[in-house]
Amino acid sequence: MANNNSKPRLWSRSFILIAIASTGVSFATYFFLPTLPVYAQAMTGSGGWAGAMTGVYSLASLVSRPMAGYMADRVKRLALAFAGALVCLIACILYNFAAAITWLLVFRFMHGFGFGMHTTSANAAIIGMVPPERRTEGIGSFGLCMTIASAIAPAIALPLAANPETGLLPLSAAAGALLVVSLGSMLPVMQQDHAGEEQAGQGKDSGGFRRAAEPVAMLLLVACVQGAAVSFLALYALERGFGMIGFFFTCSAAGMILSRLFAGRICDKRGIRAVMLPSLFVYFLSVLGIAFVSGQTGMILLGFPFGLALGSITPAFNVIILSRFADNPHGAASALYFACLDAGIGGGSVTWGFLAGSIRYRGIFLASACICALLCVWYYLSGKNIKRNI
Repeated sequence: MANNNSKPRLWSRSFILIAIASTGVSFATYFFLPTLPVYAQAMTGSGGWAGAMTGVYSLASLVSRPMAGYMADRVKRLALAFAGALVCLIACILYNFAAAITWLLVFRFMHGFGFGMHTTSANAAIIGMVPPERRTEGIGSFGLCMTIASAIAPAIALPLAANPETGLLPLSAAAGALLVVSLGSMLPVMQQDHAGEEQAGQGKDSGGFRRAAEPVAMLLLVACVQGAAVSFLALYALERGFGMIGFFFTCSAAGMILSRLFAGRICDKRGIRAVMLPSLFVYFLSVLGIAFVSGQTGMILLGFPFGLALGSITPAFNVIILSRFADNPHGAASALYFACLDAGIGGGSVTWGFLAGSIRYRGIFLASACICALLCVWYYLSGKNIKRNI
């Protein structure tokens, strides 16, 4: 006799294959994030072009998301994810033929566009695939693809690109192999893209963007604080006389992996507020700790609670934004979520860069801690005034 209390299945064959595909795409992408700026500087002798590599990639990813979200609600989502991965593969091959910096920028834009298309449509496909009662857990588990890649891929890529004069062939070969596996992993489930078929051509939810305004604003602030850590923590550590601060991001990745494994289950069982409020508070304490920590070891260890909080907050906001739309436009909600992360991290980094000269690096983290405190109060009051699962 079947047990009616058993939880619906999350790790289906299709879920696992899409997760494998997205892990390969993410690894291939994170191979080039720390290495292409080094290669561009070696090619031109200018650090300005190194920064352009990241800027062009972020812009392309941000540009592709609205288009991918629109199309994901009208055509097969996994077909879009497959197309995005294929664009990434072509870009990785073409890197080797970039004889001038302008061509390298063109291929970098192509890579960012493909990655934005893949992640947006794959995320929408996963949302339509997982059981609604396990949605936060499913999104968090799927998010491990990028989290694990961001933690491991740079460590593999940097030795492969240790000598920029050898070109990008070793990296391209590794990335190409992963992307071929990713494309192959998607083929068995592309014909079973029922979520995409159900959503294709169905009605729009223009009011979803208006209803999502509040969580979107909160997520932008969360990402803005993340941008401060990504862009200025190393510089702040150097100013303080600390070395080997890269281990902060290793601890952060460990915290994110742990939170994504367990926080989603708690959200689905006890509600998002049970996780969101404590996570926002831990986020505040970790950023405040960065501003006042007195030693290198302490700063490195703060990476764990920082990642633990961030790994709980972001998938929860993904579900909250999704809940503001009707059942159909998962693609639009997915695009909006990723665009918030891109805009928040990128825009926050630019803003903090303008302020760094006047408030210094410690001031950046003090201001970020104030933003986190505001988020705690805002989220608490929002839940008190609005009877929604925010």
